[in-house]
Amino acid sequence: MDTITPEYETIEIETSGRRRKITKFALAGVAVLGVGAALTSAAWTDNVWFGGDAASGVADLQGSVDGTNFEDGDDVGGLDLEMGTFRVAPTQTATDTVWVLNNGDVPMRLSVVEPVGTGGLFNGPQMATVSATAAITELAAGQSTAITVTVTAPDWDEDDYEALAGRIVLHVEGTTDLTP
Repeated sequence: MDTITPEYETIEIETSGRRRKITKFALAGVAVLGVGAALTSAAWTDNVWFGGDAASGVADLQGSVDGTNFEDGDDVGGLDLEMGTFRVAPTQTATDTVWVLNNGDVPMRLSVVEPVGTGGLFNGPQMATVSATAAITELAAGQSTAITVTVTAPDWDEDDYEALAGRIVLHVEGTTDLTP
């Protein structure tokens, strides 16, 4: 029996010196990074802690009819702040000034709620109107502002509008929400 032996051609693959150097540098770089990471994780740490008290602020709006004597006027049933009497003739206006003080310790935004006029002067086909405008609408703690109240009469040409009376209620609201 004959044996057949295949002939193989052997090829030697020789890695170049350049490739070997790159591999060595890469491995060395990984080793350095590993050592650097190990050194970094062993770094010192330190902390600083702060503490402080917290308390809610006080919202306290007060009103005045003379700009000096401020008092609470919290609800419509306890109106102690009486404005002057507005006397108007046809096409005339009458004004009065009241003041509001932020007696609290937080800033407040004022809203002058549309004043309400009741009674014969503010009823009927030709009624008088009432408006109010605050000089400042954002008050810092301890700050006050004037509010001008105006009554405007229409062009009354009939005697039916003489000696009419009415009542004005002005509501000013303050809020600590100062977001625009």
